Amino acid sequence: MATQGGTLANDVTFSVMGLPAASTGAFNPTSFAKGSTGGNTTLTIATTKRGAVPPMKTPRPPRPNPLLWLLAAVLAMMSYALLRRGFRTRRLALYLPLALLLLSAAFVAGCAGPAGTPVGTSTLTITATSGGVTKTTNGQVERNLRS
Repeated sequence: MATQGGTLANDVTFSVMGLPAASTGAFNPTSFAKGSTGGNTTLTIATTKRGAVPPMKTPRPPRPNPLLWLLAAVLAMMSYALLRRGFRTRRLALYLPLALLLLSAAFVAGCAGPAGTPVGTSTLTITATSGGVTKTTNGQVERNLRS
C-alpha cells in the first residue's frame, strides 16, 4: 500500500476467506488508519470443538424408531391397567407418560452433537485493501486435533 512520507495515504483493511467450517478469523489490529505508519497485523483463527458423535456424511431423513414405539405402547398399556386398578395406583399411572416423555427427550438429545471444525488442511486467501488497491496472499491452515 502506498505511503506518502512514511504514512499511509488511505485506510488499510484486512479480510480472510477460505476458513474451514465452524471457524472464525480475526485480525489484530483490524485495520490501519490513513496517516498512520502501518505495521504488522496478526490473524487469529478460532476453531470449534467437535461433538462426541461424528456428523453423518450425507444427511438422511428421520425415521421412526420401532423400539421407541414399542416402549410407548407398553407404557400406555401399563398406565391404562394401573388406572383401572384403584386409587393407590393412579399416581403411578400418571408418572408413566412422564417417564416416556423423558426417555424420548434423552433419545433425541443423545443422537447428535455439534459438527465442529473438520480435521484437515484449508487454503486461505488473505486480502489487504487500501483505496482502490488490493493485495492478496495465500496461506494454509491445518487442523489435526480430533477432539
